Amino acid sequence: MRAAQAAVDTGSQVDPEVVQSKVEEVSDSIERFQSVKKKCSNIRKSATGIEADLDEIADTVNGHLNDVRAELSKADS
Repeated sequence: MRAAQAAVDTGSQVDPEVVQSKVEEVSDSIERFQSVKKKCSNIRKSATGIEADLDEIADTVNGHLNDVRAELSKADS
């Protein structure tokens, strides 16, 4: 607003088309920013879900390996 007021104070003409164009560009950039931010959030959620799945698989595998060890240790006894 100060820039527009300064232009009025100095007698310069404000070009409403330039202002409107720049406002539209800012609006487009904000929309793009929001879209990218949403994608980042979705990636984080997916990564968290994948990590949880991997932890569950690792726990299952470790449980099975412990069972195998237990069975094999019976043969050593």
